[in-house]
Amino acid sequence: MNSFKSLLKYTLINNLGLNKLKKKRNGNIRSIGVGAMAAIIYVAIMALVVYYMQLFILIFSESTKVEEIYLFVFGACGIACFITTITKANAYIFRTKDYDFLMSLPIKHSVIIATKLISLYLYNLLIVFSLIVGLDIAYAIAIKFDVIYLLYSLLGIIIIPLFPIAISSFIAFLLGFIPLRQKVKNIISIIIYVLLFSGFALVYFIGVAKSGNNVAAIYASIGSYYFVGNWLFEAMTSNNIVSLLLFLAVSIGSFILFIIIVSRFFLKINGVMNHEKKNTNYKLANEKYHKASVTKTLFKKEMRTIFNYPSVLIQLLGGPIMAVIMSIVMTVLYFNQEMMNVFAELDIEFPGLVFYVFLGTGFVFFLTMVSTTSSSISLEGKSFWIIKAAPIKTEDVFKAKCLVNIVLMLPVGLICLIAVGIILKVQVIFIILNIIFITSYVLFSTFTGLLLNVKYPRFDYDNPVKAVKQGKPTLFMILIDFAVIIGVGILMVIGYVTFGLYGALAVGSSIGFILAVLTGYLLTTVGKRNFEAISA
Repeated sequence: MNSFKSLLKYTLINNLGLNKLKKKRNGNIRSIGVGAMAAIIYVAIMALVVYYMQLFILIFSESTKVEEIYLFVFGACGIACFITTITKANAYIFRTKDYDFLMSLPIKHSVIIATKLISLYLYNLLIVFSLIVGLDIAYAIAIKFDVIYLLYSLLGIIIIPLFPIAISSFIAFLLGFIPLRQKVKNIISIIIYVLLFSGFALVYFIGVAKSGNNVAAIYASIGSYYFVGNWLFEAMTSNNIVSLLLFLAVSIGSFILFIIIVSRFFLKINGVMNHEKKNTNYKLANEKYHKASVTKTLFKKEMRTIFNYPSVLIQLLGGPIMAVIMSIVMTVLYFNQEMMNVFAELDIEFPGLVFYVFLGTGFVFFLTMVSTTSSSISLEGKSFWIIKAAPIKTEDVFKAKCLVNIVLMLPVGLICLIAVGIILKVQVIFIILNIIFITSYVLFSTFTGLLLNVKYPRFDYDNPVKAVKQGKPTLFMILIDFAVIIGVGILMVIGYVTFGLYGALAVGSSIGFILAVLTGYLLTTVGKRNFEAISA
């Protein structure tokens, strides 16, 4: 037990970088400032979660049992934990930088795996806590305060992450254990991720078919497919002890079973993965750079780097995937009869245009939250010296890295935007304004992410997922993105009240254009100096 506590403390300090704060006396004020800003942003996120939960409660209260919103949220928590864990499991459990150090300690493999899983658990706990607590607050405000529901919610917050963490980690474990070439494994991983995404979409459409476009019934149907959450919901609403025991047994049992199974093969799986790493680390040395197409060559190298790490690719493609899901959900909601009644009650003259502007704002949020450029310098890793030593202009490096983010983020958003615009029969001028609106902020996030990464590059990682998710540039990018979206959103509301929808889009697009030009200029001046100052 003492070894578990000590190792858990070491793991958390190492993952959170708390040991670095002690060495930076001058950085304490900056760290406190960043922490305060993060706290303010989190409070704003929670307020947004509560607001949307109240909207969901309104929908559920008009068409079905209002308490079924808990069934939907439990399912959403399980899906969120599954998606976030499957892209991080290898980085947290296997391929770790401290593997040799841990193996030298007189500690059981099961203890090592348990501490690694706890790190994953705490990360997912924040997601589950935000969703369920936000629902509890909204439910208490809109319906009633129920002590029984609150107790079950607390139990759900603690237990819900266990089952998806165990299942997704086991899938990552199997992928690492398969004795295939790394490229084949990458392809298999990408196919699995695509199939999982398709499966979630299929569940959604099955729910639509079964419920006849009844929005609340759709969401309740989706939640019912997640059997673990369904058991907790039955225990909460019906005091079903059997369902409660099933929920606890499957969740806790799968977590423990995963630790037992993986601990038996821990040495072997790490040996296989480390052997693959040694055999594939030196391929970048064979890159050929042609003066006539430097940017094109660098662009291809950047794309290969990202596609070589499926977990990184899925992390970065989260925004476009959410844009697709939002397009489908918003289209279904728009043509729902209950939503039409809401439009009539609110006396909204052009509901299609309102929906379309809201969709564009959502696209900006999803497509700018994570930028590939905020980690593209860090992803060079030990090969960064090749870029520095090669006769390549800094501008060409920047062009290639920015182009990757633009290619991955913008086309999907624009295709969805145009398709939904045609379905909603929106005027062409609104489609064009929304395209300018989204493009401006994608460029802004692209330039800002690279500016942050050349200022705070991170090369001391043992898995590229950590460079993407745990670096300062990614955190700062999220904070800046939230601040910009909230500020622009307020100004767009003012523009809407004053000049209508045209005014709202004009204000948002103008600010986005100015921010894109400003950050582009800073990238070619300050960013260039910072990049050239980085030691190879």
